[in-house]
Amino acid sequence: PIPFRAKVTLEVREPTAPYAVSFPTPGELQTPRGIMNPALSPDGNTLVFGAADHLWRQPIDGGPVERLVEGRGHEREPVLSPDGKQLLFISSEAWKDRVRLLDLDTRETQTLAEGLLYWDLAWSHDGRRVVFGGVEPSAPRPRFIVVDLYDGTTERLGPPGSG
Repeated sequence: PIPFRAKVTLEVREPTAPYAVSFPTPGELQTPRGIMNPALSPDGNTLVFGAADHLWRQPIDGGPVERLVEGRGHEREPVLSPDGKQLLFISSEAWKDRVRLLDLDTRETQTLAEGLLYWDLAWSHDGRRVVFGGVEPSAPRPRFIVVDLYDGTTERLGPPGSG
């Protein structure tokens, strides 16, 4: 046994006010209070980031912020393609994750995978394929998923016995 003595003082402070979330008006200049997963465009002129459970884009020079995806889902983990024309991200809604691809010019989205949980999105250097980790209902053990964007094929990689 080691002898131990401590003097403890209990201090009570006034509670802090809850943090209020506010969404910017389209076209309004607003400084984000907290951003997640910032992604700089390949040309260095634009920042894509997560804030308030949605994805946003803003010019580095401080121009207006714009929300990239409309809807009720929560978007996260934005990853820009090597040419900066597409955005890979995860959308979560109703206890289900979707890996989605957004064309930044047309604003069209495409769902590449749908399952329980996805993470660590990445592009191949040529922009042809994407890879990410995931857990899907058909195979509840984690694995890597590779999607070829040109021919639409999907390959699931995992340890032996992962299905």
